[in-house]
Amino acid sequence: MKKILLSALVLLLSINFVAGCQSNKPTTTSASTEDLPKDENGNKIMTMKVFTNDASAPTRVTNFEGAAEKLNAELEKEKANYRVEIEPIVKPMSAEDFDKNFIFASQSNNAADIYTTSYASVGWMAEGDYILPLDSVKKEKVFENIMDGYWQPVTWDEKVYGVIQDTEARAVYFNKEILRKMGWSEEDINQLPKKAETGDFTLNDMTDIALEAQKKGLVKNGYEFDRGPNDVPMNFYNFGAELYDWKNKKFILDKEKVLKTFEWIKESKDSGVVPAANMTTDKAEKLARMLNQETLFAQGGIWDEVKFRTQGWHKELGNVTTDWIKQNVGIMNLPTIKKGKKPITVSNPYIYVISKNTKYPDIAKRLLVHVSAPELQAKHAVETSHIPFTQEGQENEQVKANEWINSVKHLTNYSHFAGNHSDQTKYSKILIDATTYVMSGEMTPETAVSYIEEQMALNLKANSVIK
Repeated sequence: MKKILLSALVLLLSINFVAGCQSNKPTTTSASTEDLPKDENGNKIMTMKVFTNDASAPTRVTNFEGAAEKLNAELEKEKANYRVEIEPIVKPMSAEDFDKNFIFASQSNNAADIYTTSYASVGWMAEGDYILPLDSVKKEKVFENIMDGYWQPVTWDEKVYGVIQDTEARAVYFNKEILRKMGWSEEDINQLPKKAETGDFTLNDMTDIALEAQKKGLVKNGYEFDRGPNDVPMNFYNFGAELYDWKNKKFILDKEKVLKTFEWIKESKDSGVVPAANMTTDKAEKLARMLNQETLFAQGGIWDEVKFRTQGWHKELGNVTTDWIKQNVGIMNLPTIKKGKKPITVSNPYIYVISKNTKYPDIAKRLLVHVSAPELQAKHAVETSHIPFTQEGQENEQVKANEWINSVKHLTNYSHFAGNHSDQTKYSKILIDATTYVMSGEMTPETAVSYIEEQMALNLKANSVIK
């Protein structure tokens, strides 16, 4: 009976929210405001908690302060007797610890009102009945020109459960100075990203050049790819494998294409172009080696540009400047395996979700609309080297003036999404483990494919398709 009443209450509030957005009448709230403190004007103060575990991008939560200003201006016009304050919560923790923290807080009725998380969390959060559906928010004007395909990652069982906060892309960084030492002209270096995008510069071309640099003693490592759950899949996508069926919610094992991927990984390790310790080395170390002319090519994310400038990775300079990066570092699509083939990347857009614990779902929804304003998207994008998710955000003057964002935003034209199934972390681990075993020599490519098939049968059961 309690669950029925709660569902009815949530439905009623959703109706009130939509109606409030369409009129100038004061918005109602879902819980009593009688015990709230008051400001100097006698308005009750409603504190909304917004949580992120991403300490590298505090604007994920601090942007809500700007959103609250916009909302409070509306509330004043509506003659509402309350105002909204934001309590931004930034607690650095791993994704696994975040999930545990979220579940514990939700089950103890102590969750924050709004959370930032990866879109990959949508499946298990929705299935666990931890978050509110947001289909009414999707209809707001601010989302009219969202990037193509970007409602898919936040949709589960044909309902929208999240709002995109930003997007990004994974790519390959390269050290320009090494290429100069190899005799490349500035024109050749500057044309490399375009050739990678058009498929005129292939994966074999990249590894051949990397091996040449190694043989000449210019670098220790030719190419280092990342080991993360959104990074390892890039190799499989590049060889044409699909890993998830969004329509049927099934994980896919394309044995032929996965085998070809593992064969390339083994060949790359055996030739020495990819170091044997690749899967046990942190991305920060790999990118630092690229900056310091120890590695020619290294996979990373577009947001890592901020870390070049702030994390002190250069051995002599420490933090490097934007101008230094422009002069010494290039970025391109992961080269394709065949000439002329369309490139790929993997994007992991962060999203906002609203906890079912919130006392004020209508206010939380209005905050999501305001925090998605183009100028707040732009503020976050410029400060963290991410990409706004709407046309208006990308056309904001702050973004248009940012040379880095404009040089990498085309990468999202080739985005793949890993999946938002509740078992996504299990499948990611299977792929990462199998790749690690091939890199270490513990498994042959053929054995690794069989391992994935066995683990899918054990852990994913009916949610898998073997080709």
